Amino acid sequence: MTLKKIQDLATLVFAGFVATSPAPAASAGDYPWLSDAPAREIESALPPPSGFDRVPAAADSFAGWLRHLPLAPVDRAVVLHDGRPLVDQSIIAAVVDIDTGTSDLQQCADAVMRLRAEFLYSRGLLGAIGFDLVNSERYPFSAYSRGTTPRQNGAEISLASEKPRGAGHADLRRYLDLLFGFASTQSLARELQPVASLDEAGIGDVFIRPGQPGHAMIIADMAANMATGKRLVLLAQGSMPARGIYLLNNTGHPDLGAWFEIADGQPLITPGYEFRPDELRRF
Repeated sequence: MTLKKIQDLATLVFAGFVATSPAPAASAGDYPWLSDAPAREIESALPPPSGFDRVPAAADSFAGWLRHLPLAPVDRAVVLHDGRPLVDQSIIAAVVDIDTGTSDLQQCADAVMRLRAEFLYSRGLLGAIGFDLVNSERYPFSAYSRGTTPRQNGAEISLASEKPRGAGHADLRRYLDLLFGFASTQSLARELQPVASLDEAGIGDVFIRPGQPGHAMIIADMAANMATGKRLVLLAQGSMPARGIYLLNNTGHPDLGAWFEIADGQPLITPGYEFRPDELRRF
């Protein structure tokens, strides 16, 4: 990172943390899948290491929404869609308090799409909810509500017309489960925009490697050291078979807890996956 970029980052962090007060915790309506108040949230449960401060994030932004994601109690294990606990819990820093469903659908790219769709729904931006299918055709929530349904027809995907549905949160969940069967890391990577360098990474950006299987994880929070310009991120992911969404532990650098350093030109090394800098994308 150049001296100018370090100075610019220092100015940004200083302005965000000295000139303004912390953003208020999100309201229950921001996370409409919850029936009860969450036990805790990312911001309060996962403080950055000494010397780092969280970067500014507007409360009504996707970044602010992710920063306040509700977390399950500390003793909650990650479980698979069929109720079995994940064998290796050592990589889990915290479990997001969000349902998985009972089918093997909400995997890695699906978890990213789930979070993005839930944010847009919580802001009343129903018309903006939509993702590409593996055949590159856009499938918006509004089309689902009108009764449009993708169908597998051999190697092709066709769209069938059925009776109209609603646009409530239960309808959103059914739409997403349907979508997950016709989308993938390949389709999500194709529709997201490349981020030029890790110097420009932000909360809500997605590290994604298309493939069969590929993998995807989302930057759920970010902190910076004003003096050095170093930046750390929290990473949330799902995986296969479908399981709860969780924050990763940095098992390679236990002194950082759940935080991972990102630096331009350097790979991101996480438990089980190593991403190249050019594998970062943005909604």
